[in-house]
Amino acid sequence: MLGAILGAAGMVLPAGELLAALAISSVGLLILATGRLIDPTSPWVGVVVAAAVGIHGLLHGGESPKDGSTLLWWTGALVSSVLVSGASYLILRKLPWSGPAGPPWPSC
Repeated sequence: MLGAILGAAGMVLPAGELLAALAISSVGLLILATGRLIDPTSPWVGVVVAAAVGIHGLLHGGESPKDGSTLLWWTGALVSSVLVSGASYLILRKLPWSGPAGPPWPSC
């Protein structure tokens, strides 16, 4: 939220798109390495994820409209995020789990 607010207020990061790509790639690597190489309870994991989400939000905030359609645009962004996250969760629940100690979600 903070990143989106700052982006909507006009804050710009130099090489923002490159930083976003690196940030999202870092989150992907964390996901792949969690439980094998990385302790998911380590505080720096949260810092990396928060930074990635903040950069992502800042870029979206910068591209949001600044007119009467702003609320509609942000509502669409929220609904889209919920749909993507929900669909990902449902798909992942159907896949076999190969991680340590069973899946991190409740079984059906």
